[in-house]
Amino acid sequence: MANIYTHSTSAVAFPTAEYQDRYISVNQAKSNLEQGFLVNKIDALSGAKDSSINNYSSYYLTNRDKLTNFVSISSLEEDQSTSLVTRLGFERPGDAPSEYFYIFKSNEDATDQQKALGIQPLEKTGFFENNYFFEIEGLNNNLCRIKHNNGVFDFYLNFNDTNDTKFVFYQNTDDYKNIDREQADVFRYILDDDGYLQLYKFHDSKLQVVALSGSELTIQPLLSGDLNRGINNLIHVDYNLDQNKEFINKSFASYNSFKTTNLILDGENSSTDEDGQYMLVANYNSISADSFLVNYFALDTNRSEFNYVKRGSNMVDSKVGLGVDPREYYNIETGVEQEKGLNKINLNYSFYDKDVYVENGSDTYFTAPSSIYPYAKLNINDSTFAFNGAFAGPTPVLADKVFVKRKNTTQYDNGRFLCTWLSGGTLGEKGLWVDRYYYPDKISKEAALSATSYFDASFIDSVDGIDLDVSDAVLNKEKFFDKKSDAAITPNTRVKYERIGNADIRKIVESSTPLVSSFDSYTTSKVVRGETENVCNEFNGTEFTFDGTNFACFEVAKQVDETKNFTTSFNMYLDPNHKYGFALLGNNTNRGFGIFQDQTVTPFVHVVSENTLYIYNTDFTLRNKVDFKTKIKNVFKRSALDDYIVTTAGNLFYKVNSQGNKIKLECGTEILDYYGFYETYDHIDFISSDQKVRRFDVDTFDVTDLSAREFDVYEKEFCLYDNVLEYNNNTYKLVGKNKNWENDNTVFYQVSSYIVKHNLDDAPEAFLKGDIKDFVVAGDKIYAVKTDEYHVFNTSGVFELSGSIDTVTIPTQVSNITTLSDGQFISVDWVNEYVNGNQVTYPIFLAEGSDKNLYGVKGTLPTLSATGIEGILASNTTGKKLTNYNTLTHNYDAKSIDFKLTLRNYLNTEDVLSQNIAFDPSSFEPGFYNFTYRLDTKQGNATLYVNGVLYENQTFAPGKYLIQDIFSDEFFIGSAGFQSNMDLSTYLKQPGYYYSKDLTIANPYIYNEAIDTELVYALFLLEKKIDDIVLSIPAGQRTSKTEIQQFFKFNRTNSSKNIDIVVRNLKITDEVVREQIKTSILAEANSFAPVGVKINDVIFKTY
Repeated sequence: MANIYTHSTSAVAFPTAEYQDRYISVNQAKSNLEQGFLVNKIDALSGAKDSSINNYSSYYLTNRDKLTNFVSISSLEEDQSTSLVTRLGFERPGDAPSEYFYIFKSNEDATDQQKALGIQPLEKTGFFENNYFFEIEGLNNNLCRIKHNNGVFDFYLNFNDTNDTKFVFYQNTDDYKNIDREQADVFRYILDDDGYLQLYKFHDSKLQVVALSGSELTIQPLLSGDLNRGINNLIHVDYNLDQNKEFINKSFASYNSFKTTNLILDGENSSTDEDGQYMLVANYNSISADSFLVNYFALDTNRSEFNYVKRGSNMVDSKVGLGVDPREYYNIETGVEQEKGLNKINLNYSFYDKDVYVENGSDTYFTAPSSIYPYAKLNINDSTFAFNGAFAGPTPVLADKVFVKRKNTTQYDNGRFLCTWLSGGTLGEKGLWVDRYYYPDKISKEAALSATSYFDASFIDSVDGIDLDVSDAVLNKEKFFDKKSDAAITPNTRVKYERIGNADIRKIVESSTPLVSSFDSYTTSKVVRGETENVCNEFNGTEFTFDGTNFACFEVAKQVDETKNFTTSFNMYLDPNHKYGFALLGNNTNRGFGIFQDQTVTPFVHVVSENTLYIYNTDFTLRNKVDFKTKIKNVFKRSALDDYIVTTAGNLFYKVNSQGNKIKLECGTEILDYYGFYETYDHIDFISSDQKVRRFDVDTFDVTDLSAREFDVYEKEFCLYDNVLEYNNNTYKLVGKNKNWENDNTVFYQVSSYIVKHNLDDAPEAFLKGDIKDFVVAGDKIYAVKTDEYHVFNTSGVFELSGSIDTVTIPTQVSNITTLSDGQFISVDWVNEYVNGNQVTYPIFLAEGSDKNLYGVKGTLPTLSATGIEGILASNTTGKKLTNYNTLTHNYDAKSIDFKLTLRNYLNTEDVLSQNIAFDPSSFEPGFYNFTYRLDTKQGNATLYVNGVLYENQTFAPGKYLIQDIFSDEFFIGSAGFQSNMDLSTYLKQPGYYYSKDLTIANPYIYNEAIDTELVYALFLLEKKIDDIVLSIPAGQRTSKTEIQQFFKFNRTNSSKNIDIVVRNLKITDEVVREQIKTSILAEANSFAPVGVKINDVIFKTY
């Protein structure tokens, strides 16, 4: 008889599952059963699909669920610190690039214990260099650390007053939880919602703020009664860089196609909380009564029939095209359950979709499955084709098309069916499948395929029953129409899918008739016997980089003026942090089209002497002079190449073009004895002796009265106003003269012997007192001149530099005196120019020498040199603005790329159309972008497309400019055109001036027509790769299997993916044999090395 053994229920163990990472815990719960069992319920095993034993391990296949229901990451719950990954930068005044924290030592050098800190602009080494990235560790609300990780070790910013370099990064492994007070690598801090960080150190018994001094970090005492917030101690952080959160559950990550150099997710097209299936693995020989170690890994449930990862599931609708995963695993196949079993494990799964591979540029034929469960009939718009990657375009020729075999073709009599195509107005959008019908007696099939719809018809009813909702005249004009497709896939239906390809795009472009489609030459310049000589160099190609020494010119003006329309399209390498120069492309002076970046340049110096305006280049070489009947009062220069507005005694107002020709004169009887003015691009506001403000239109010379406000601080003083300005869309009267803007909110002006600083949202304050003759604000500096001295302050009032007129040198060959000693300054202004593509800025002065002659003075302070200006008596010269730089910086943004159009009505010189589309590059990352600008004077549209997508459309009166020339000069790239097909540099007699640098242009196209949207798309796509796609077709439930070839147990590894294999204490010393061993090891190692790991070398070491 059998023996019966009895044991206590306590002998039956239900061990706890544990994971090797201490921050990850397996979700489980223990409970006592009535029979005395202490049961442990592991959530991942509840409802498990299958389990098996193989090779001394237990395998468990979970059901479909979120990983957070199976495991918990304790560090996310227990870690109360906060962190932010960002760049750390100091904004610089004006248009100067921001300066950023930078780690100087190579990140690959992980052996050193410290890393030097530098401050420099991003463009010096690369926008996305890891050396620029830091992590702010907020220990609590008061204390923080600044960390940099080089891929291996953590380095923390330290303050050490004993070093010459006060701030340095030291390697550290301290646990933040043990830090509760300030120390060398712990700072007090304030971080606001606007993204500004201030760091503080308690040093020398007082609280001090971390600040930028020159190019180094230092600490500065806090000033009593001051906010202590300035550009040198406000560290800008970028909250947007840290958008990638720690996603635990299965995710489908999507990225913005325009932001290919970062890892910021496209939130609208990503899903971060998906269900998945997981395999749990445990070695049962290591199980104890208390616990057992378990590993898990995610299964590739998101792969399709033939292992593609793609959007589009026919089982569940989803706004991002995901739905239910294509696969659901249900069985583990290890053979007979035994200790050893199979070397490789198979997993069985079910799936519902059929893959159809579609090659770009080809026709793909397929038959729908006999079952399309869960559908009986699938409309094309309910399919997943658009999510699968179908290409939507503006016309059928430039879009994917589908042809479904129809059983009944006699019902469509309201037009002939042409095709089913994916219509989309914007590249990258999903689009809508529509059926196109056309009237073959009115339009050819080819024309109907290329036509863009201009109206919407009904998208619902059948063709013969619909009301097209358009007039017969419109229908007769268009000769075709589209409706929402009623094409449907049914079981066993034959389908043809036409995928657009690169050949289709090239065919569209090659069938067009551009005036320009490539570069055929470029021009360089040199000085020959004091004159500028341009040299034409042959070059044939579709891409050219302008390096600051060359430019290109296309002769297209005549052809464009014949049609009165034009389009230009080109690819440009765009770095939003780079300044390319003044004019990048075009021919806009006071007419035409041009693309500009920095419109604050000052190529001309204007000197007024009695009735004459002298125009010089910045080397004080005379380029033109204009005589007037009466004494000049003011010269207004709106931008570098725009017309001048000149006012003279007797209330005369002149318009003078850039060639020095007077093109308009009026007597301003309504503007008498004006005191002050405010200048913008299209108007000038004047305040007269009667204290009234009037607006002067610079095109029409029309004058209108304005209602002007008063600032509260002056309203109570009953002031006599002698100036005017615009602020927050209101006009204000103002006291003082010589108005200079620091920014849009702050203005400086002179009242008697004071320079006043006026924050327009607050009260004015005295800034500087003295016998000041003139001053100019440039960036964050004020340059003021007295009779024989100049002084430089920053706009916060801190003195920086001063000098005497005695130190200004004069080249002996132009004067019999060598310095301006005993002379006097007359006026000061600022020069902003580009020399061989490099921006150059400096102050410029007018001065009178001891010989009573007039001198132009310029240089980099404190080194100044003077050039004699012949023919003008210093006593006849007034201190008018030499370049008008401060007004230009107030009116123009030097960072945007401006597409500027100027059209003039030749029947009415006062009728000037000035339109500007400002493209903001700040949200774009470095890379090639396609720009297409289209002018249609017939329809009255000026349109900019960026990467084939409409950026902005501006309208004007249709047909108004069809009877006059559009261009007056040829088309320049890489330099500014000026007049008579001459570039600005040649006119100035300054070779290389205003050339663009590091400007790469590819595929330049110029048309003398307003091209259609189809060609706009095609030009953008010309060199883009059109991918093959895989369509998902519902096919009922089917099964298949996948094989797991190799397991890798969880273990902490080095962060580097480049490793060495070390062979210890090998007794073999023969080098030939060692090489053979090394070769064998490398061959074998590559078969089991983790994905992405690269083996550098096999090293033999003796210990």
